[in-house]
Amino acid sequence: MCPSCGKKIVKLPAGTVILLYTDGLVERRGQSIDDGFDAVVRALRESPTDPDRLLEHVLDQIVGSGEREDDIALLAARLLPVAPQRLDLNVQSHIRSMDLIRDAMRAWLAGSPLDRSATEDVVLATWEACANGIEHAVDPSDELLSIRAELEDDRVRVVVKDTGTWAPPSRRDDRGLGLPLIGALSTSVDVARTTTGTTVTIERSVTSEPTTIG
Repeated sequence: MCPSCGKKIVKLPAGTVILLYTDGLVERRGQSIDDGFDAVVRALRESPTDPDRLLEHVLDQIVGSGEREDDIALLAARLLPVAPQRLDLNVQSHIRSMDLIRDAMRAWLAGSPLDRSATEDVVLATWEACANGIEHAVDPSDELLSIRAELEDDRVRVVVKDTGTWAPPSRRDDRGLGLPLIGALSTSVDVARTTTGTTVTIERSVTSEPTTIG
């Protein structure tokens, strides 16, 4: 509750997309406005998470090629923290979540001391860690992947957690390259495998180049 006004405060998790719209989207002659609200809810349940594509989907589902009885304005915004505020992101363990993970990391790193090249290294290292968690986690206890990013003194730390055990490395020459790549992009990387999940901790110093793994 807000101590000054007494209104309820809702804390929205990182990655939440807020949709604002005018009444032209939900009001129709001869139709209850509640029906209009329900139509928006149905459209959002099936919509992409990217704000631009979300807007296109909502308009297509609710208006389509039909006649617009009133002007319609929509605004979609995704809530993402920026360093030095900590990033805590929980997403579905599915390839569809990868775009959100990339965008969240780039937005968060914009507030860090890393230059553009180092920022892209951390984004790619995090991408690979998440891809491994999605692709190689065996019998996960739930379908969630968590990403935490923190700015600590002279380094950026990213922790990626899944709830499964990783499959054995592939013997194919074109597979199993994720961890070496993460190591080459990071100052340090640690992989902790337990019966309840796998945790990958990536650190990148803001004052030195990553250690290249041969």
